[in-house]
Amino acid sequence: MKLKRVFALAWWASLLSASAQVEYSVVAEGGTYRDYTDGGNTAGVGSASYDYWISHGPWFAPPVSGFGDQSWDNEGAVLLAFNPYTGEVFTEIAANDQYFNPIGTYSGGGHSNLGTASSFAANGGEYPVAEDNRMPDNAISEDMIAFTTELRPDGGGNFVVGMYAQASADGAILGEFDPGHAGINTYNPYFLSNGEAVGSLGSFDGEDIRVYCGYIIWGGCCWTGQFGGAGERGIGFEVDGHKGWARISVSGDRSGLILKEYYFEGATVDPPSPIRITEIVGSVVSNNLTALAITFTSEVARVYAVDYKANLNQASWDEIANNVVGMETTTTWNSNAGAQLARSSGFYRIRAISPGPVVVFEDNFDGRTDLAPWTNSSPDGNPWELGVPTALLGPPTAFSPPNAVGTVLAGNYIASDTAGTFIVSSLRSPAISLSGIVSGTISYQRYVDLEDPQFDFATVNLLDATDDSLIEVLETDIGNGNLDWGAVSHDIPAAAIGKDVYFQIVFSCDNFDSFQTGLVIDDFKVEGVEP
Repeated sequence: MKLKRVFALAWWASLLSASAQVEYSVVAEGGTYRDYTDGGNTAGVGSASYDYWISHGPWFAPPVSGFGDQSWDNEGAVLLAFNPYTGEVFTEIAANDQYFNPIGTYSGGGHSNLGTASSFAANGGEYPVAEDNRMPDNAISEDMIAFTTELRPDGGGNFVVGMYAQASADGAILGEFDPGHAGINTYNPYFLSNGEAVGSLGSFDGEDIRVYCGYIIWGGCCWTGQFGGAGERGIGFEVDGHKGWARISVSGDRSGLILKEYYFEGATVDPPSPIRITEIVGSVVSNNLTALAITFTSEVARVYAVDYKANLNQASWDEIANNVVGMETTTTWNSNAGAQLARSSGFYRIRAISPGPVVVFEDNFDGRTDLAPWTNSSPDGNPWELGVPTALLGPPTAFSPPNAVGTVLAGNYIASDTAGTFIVSSLRSPAISLSGIVSGTISYQRYVDLEDPQFDFATVNLLDATDDSLIEVLETDIGNGNLDWGAVSHDIPAAAIGKDVYFQIVFSCDNFDSFQTGLVIDDFKVEGVEP
């Protein structure tokens, strides 16, 4: 059974603060840095494919994203593009035409300087494909650095074929003006040296640069020279007036590159969390699937789809599930009988089809000494307190030190004085608005040291903040002791969406003194999915 692991770029990222000057190979104390080689431990992110005149590649139209020759009479596609604010990587190269895809159908030759597809994979290299890393609709307008593979006619029957670099409309690539060959005016790249200030030499005036190109005359009959070659190169760029540099390895005999790292002095924007399939478990009877479970990394409350292809030559993916709701960290999709299993082998991918959750409210209880804006109600004892846990049998620290909130942080909770009665204390959040979301979760860390819930117990409620009425009991009969921090998550009930609500924990203990510490919480968060 062939099962495809969904492609998702992994990178090491550093979030920094402001910079005065951008120097090649220097990561300053500011901006955004992405190292796609994980400190030199992996090959990087690569994309390589056809040279369009030489190999008659499959795309005979301007790149659909708008990148490429501004005359709109070129043939080509975007090999690889990246957003310098987020580090996300995109392409217009389909899986079958991707040189680095070991099970693709690329047949254009060349790229020997980038290594084989199998060696690239063995070194931890990753590659984008158009099916999973499609160019954004607004890529030509903003926040994009792109490397294209093109055939550019000059209007007189001569051609320039190879790899170009171009920025979106809000940026530019550092180059040097060249009157060109065969009558084509363009810019060559100004390759950077280690420590050189980006922009101190060269020009940002050109629309794009030719990183590697070959010159062809007489309708393709004669190869008359080449600009650029294989090797590691430093490329300068700017976006929104912020400068940056990228380190790439160039194929040199076809259009291809490996992006190693880049630094950009613009502010960092966190990219979406990558999706990775972590486990696939299937059962096969008579060459047919009878069960299939796919586990993948996910974001809580985000909605995912599962797609299938019998083979990579199939034009499009078949959607077989579209309502897989993400859990925190990982989610497992289990197939149903019938159409989902009417296949013997193939390729599967996971894609997100709704935005990730937004934080509606959160509190880690640090940076203050007062419980407010939370409120405690404990007329008979066992008050809820904010501070550093110090009880002998309680948590040794807050989940995220220094502070947590709990019942009697410095000792044990007390019992009722009278048989058959309870001491009741409650903790209530400030009013939390659930308007503007369609679903969501309430999550927090919890430490429990209680008797069995038939004696001492806690209940979690969600209340309407307008009249204190109960919307739903989220959890009941919390008791016994796990004596460790544990993650807790509650789905927000549909009846609460659109309302202002209170989150409430009610703790009750009987008249028997158990010498236990009670209940402690930390890192409270409410997240929701916007429509």
